Amino acid sequence: MQIKRTDRNKRKAVTHIRGLELFGLDLRRVAKRLAGKYACGASVVKDNAGQELVDVQGDFVDDLLDFLPKEYPEVRGRARVRPHFTCVGEGEAN
Repeated sequence: MQIKRTDRNKRKAVTHIRGLELFGLDLRRVAKRLAGKYACGASVVKDNAGQELVDVQGDFVDDLLDFLPKEYPEVRGRARVRPHFTCVGEGEAN
């Protein structure tokens, strides 16, 4: 799973979470849970390659690295942090 932050405007950011389907998670349910937890917009979108990922409005990379393994046991058992890529988990979607 890859977590990445991109700038949307001068002060706005979007956090992208890719690869959750590798853990068997329903992306729409995860997006709804994140929208409620962080009181922001979250949705499932397709990237240029046609892969689905979760977009969360705001910069939540650090929070998600802690939250996702705690909230979803599927991620917790196989989670590890790779500092160069800000990734968690054994499987990665490119």
